[in-house]
Amino acid sequence: MDEDDERIVIHSAKCVLDGNCFIYKQTVLNLVKIGTIARISYSLTEDTELWSHDSPYVKIIQLSTKKDEYLCEIVNINRIVSNSYPLNIGERLWISKQNIIEIPIDYQPNRTDFEKYISDKKVLCSGPLYCIDISDYDTDSSDSDAEDFSSASDSD
Repeated sequence: MDEDDERIVIHSAKCVLDGNCFIYKQTVLNLVKIGTIARISYSLTEDTELWSHDSPYVKIIQLSTKKDEYLCEIVNINRIVSNSYPLNIGERLWISKQNIIEIPIDYQPNRTDFEKYISDKKVLCSGPLYCIDISDYDTDSSDSDAEDFSSASDSD
């Protein structure tokens, strides 16, 4: 990314989903490491002829010395190759742990590790995934691994 890409706002997730719209327990983010495939969501801060938002898949390629920050690269998973997107395949950007909206279990080499963190709660996956209100999908209070997702807020 170059300095022109400062017009991009990367959203923070209210919850993290698997590829089938099941909600992960928040502690799943502790499994994110180099090689993890995840999904982020961003929008543009100004009007443009490009798309106004996108939710690309990224591959984590480097960990920051700062806690919970990752360098990632846009990958070509379920994406139409097009110059109309603000970020093209292969472009790199820094994200934080809270920017991950989805971890598609089918693309993880350690799939069984991720399966342990999937809850039995499912949401309808329509609209920008970062804006899902988790309050309608309250996790079972008897589940000791469940954490309060409502503390995560949108960064814009």
